[in-house]
Amino acid sequence: MINEELKSVSINAELYYEWREYCDEMGIRFKGFVEDSLENAKYQEEQGYLFEETKKMLKEIEKEREKAYRRGFKEGFCAAFHIAQGKLGVGLHDNALERVGKENPFKTVGPQLELF
Repeated sequence: MINEELKSVSINAELYYEWREYCDEMGIRFKGFVEDSLENAKYQEEQGYLFEETKKMLKEIEKEREKAYRRGFKEGFCAAFHIAQGKLGVGLHDNALERVGKENPFKTVGPQLELF
């Protein structure tokens, strides 16, 4: 009697023993491992594409993060420099002075005082 639920596939003996040993070491059922591998094989190309797209997105995020750090440092440094020099009017064209505050530009905020 032929069981239509199961089919056999011939593979290289070395490959069979290599994966069999791997499954034994990891405590995985060999049959389940093979079935999952074959089922997921059809999605391999899509996974590769998604992986590449993810890498591109992460690079773009890193570029934007670096740009934001540089901009924040530049503007913060300009504001601190002008405040320390008492030349608030000199840096009005710098956007950083808008962040200082117009009513009391020398007021410390929160844990800022602990830095000094």
